[in-house]
Amino acid sequence: MTGYGLMVAICIVIPIAAGIWFTNYSMKLRLSAILGLTFLGVMVYIYLPILDLKLESKLEEKTSYSVRGDLNSTQVGCRVRQPGAGQSTQAGQGEVLILFGWMETSLGDGTPPSIFLESTNGKIAPIIPKVAVASRPDVTKYFSDPAQEKSGFQAEIRIPDALPLGFYHIRIDREQSGSKTHYYPKDKIEIITSAAGAELQKAEEMKLHPPSPSATITQVNQPKKNKLSRQDKR
Repeated sequence: MTGYGLMVAICIVIPIAAGIWFTNYSMKLRLSAILGLTFLGVMVYIYLPILDLKLESKLEEKTSYSVRGDLNSTQVGCRVRQPGAGQSTQAGQGEVLILFGWMETSLGDGTPPSIFLESTNGKIAPIIPKVAVASRPDVTKYFSDPAQEKSGFQAEIRIPDALPLGFYHIRIDREQSGSKTHYYPKDKIEIITSAAGAELQKAEEMKLHPPSPSATITQVNQPKKNKLSRQDKR
């Protein structure tokens, strides 16, 4: 019996059956039984969907498991860094964030993973990254698994101008063989203002292309003209 069928049985069939069952009792007792069972049916009608959602969430947890992966580097403009454990990459509002890494796959069919920015309170940022598959022969060699050849990815994320500032987790998902797999790198993304991002970009450009020292103009001392003697004047 489905959940909705159970609701109908409790809310309609059982009160009617109770009314028939208590025909030999007083009207007051019959009404009390019908109202009590109806109230019980309404409560089940309200809370059963909530229980279904909790059950569905538990089932999803059972089919979700952590897998191996790594975030190899991040790039924002000309700012490239190799993340370390628990460090963060700063990206300004309006800038483009590029992620390079890999995530274990069991199918090896070249389907790219789904990548999200998830706030520290668990909310997914409204961003749809462009994700492409990258070849990872190093991962294949390390695990001796040909399926990992296409486990690499490159994700391009344009940070919305209105995205709230703060720290975000990188969430990488794969759906394969009817199961959901996920991976959270330890590194976070810190969203900063566009002005702060522009300052970081300018500072990085100065490091990469320092200005050449300007040539100093020195004054050339001209030889003083000797005064002409009276004989020279003649």
